[in-house]
Amino acid sequence: MNYKAVLIDFDGVICNSKYFREVYAEKFGIDINILTPFFDNLKETVVIGKGDLKEQLAEVVSTWGWKGTVDELLEFWLTEDPEIDIRFIEVAKQLQDSGLKVYLATDQEKYRAQHIWETRGLQNWMDGKFVSSEIGHHKDRTNFFHHVVKTLDCKPDQILFFDDSEKKVNSAKSSGVKGYIFKNFERFIEDLEKVLEINIKYGSRVLL
Repeated sequence: MNYKAVLIDFDGVICNSKYFREVYAEKFGIDINILTPFFDNLKETVVIGKGDLKEQLAEVVSTWGWKGTVDELLEFWLTEDPEIDIRFIEVAKQLQDSGLKVYLATDQEKYRAQHIWETRGLQNWMDGKFVSSEIGHHKDRTNFFHHVVKTLDCKPDQILFFDDSEKKVNSAKSSGVKGYIFKNFERFIEDLEKVLEINIKYGSRVLL
């Protein structure tokens, strides 16, 4: 098979740490159940490009015990972003050297998507990004992958997709994309080596 591209998820894959609601609840002693409805609602709004995160935060910030402004809260959110496993950078370079393109595939609202891509530097080692807030669909909808296939102008089965969500992997498979559940980094390498028939080298786990 002449594969064209590898799509990799961010949260739970490239970056494998606690979600912001958990970090905030622990840091400020807030019951996470107070935060959960807000974050659950984001999936059907800003994560698919409907509305603005700052406006939604303005409606709830007083109930979170936050003393600063909405902009300061957003800045805190982004600067608390967990660290990136730089082994993915090493792997991406080897995939690119073998003729493949490497893309970010993530469900994100626009502010964090921009932060991940520009400030965290993924734009420096990936060939492009597919973001739910730009596409208008989550990865658990086949429309997301139909957009990917059309944009890359290739056959669905020429694309590999790695995500820690079984539901999203199944969505990819339903679209004809070859989806793999991310269990851990070592299994990720095994899956790549098996399907691509290449050897991949990488160093020790270092967080950036």
